[in-house]
Amino acid sequence: MVEFKLENQPVIELGSPAWRAVEAWAQHNLERLREQRENEAADLRKLDIALGSITTLKMLLALPAQIKQEHKRDPVAGDDFGIPAPEPMFDTEND
Repeated sequence: MVEFKLENQPVIELGSPAWRAVEAWAQHNLERLREQRENEAADLRKLDIALGSITTLKMLLALPAQIKQEHKRDPVAGDDFGIPAPEPMFDTEND
């Protein structure tokens, strides 16, 4: 089984055509599954399967936000941004 880590995944751009297609597919299936759950004639097993699928699709739709959260970096501490400072040109301590 492949190990899945959010921090190793690329950021998903919400406006990209691929994500919009995935989102539309997931929303369509969510509606269908919710209708199945409202069917009073459905047996308990089918209702449980539909609920599990709804939960999974909701997790899929939340994936871009989770990946983006994992990619946020800690703010830079200090003001040097890791750039070495040049040696002082004048000795100001012995004035």
